[in-house]
Amino acid sequence: DEVYGFRKVGFNGGPSIIVPLGKQKKWSISMEILFSMSGAYQKGGPIVQDTLPPDTTIPVSYNGYKLNLNYVSIPLMVHFTDKKIIAGGIGFAYNQLVSVKEWEDGIRQEQTTLSGPYTLADFQVLADVRFRLWRNLWANARYSYSILPIRTREFENITGTKSWTRKQYNNVITLRLMWIFNDP
Repeated sequence: DEVYGFRKVGFNGGPSIIVPLGKQKKWSISMEILFSMSGAYQKGGPIVQDTLPPDTTIPVSYNGYKLNLNYVSIPLMVHFTDKKIIAGGIGFAYNQLVSVKEWEDGIRQEQTTLSGPYTLADFQVLADVRFRLWRNLWANARYSYSILPIRTREFENITGTKSWTRKQYNNVITLRLMWIFNDP
């Protein structure tokens, strides 16, 4: 989508199951079923020159870009908890695309339906860290990145003289609060 950075805010939430392993319960595995929003956003205005391919010198402007991708996500993770105040985890997630909305240059792109250019399945690697805030309340920060592209797209410059291909990936930072039941 030629849009870089973390500029899109979305919701991420749902139930989770955490199973402790061993007597000391420092290791655990977890599975979640989440509703997760991803996408991209860039305000309108002049296109930043470094997002264009080399040899593109024509300044242009546009009315922005917005992409909303909604997924049902199933992460599976392994966690290590230290002194019951901090936990770190790694894992994988399967994400099933449930809806798509895309606006390019201020115009809704009708071809972006579930049968459109985005893959229905997104497989991601995950890493996260949790900090105990108070009793069973934890703050969680998670990073996830698509293993395979969710779309491959052709772009061309304004004059149509140069084209290039971009593979699009979900690159997501999630910040959330967690309430863990039966947490000692």
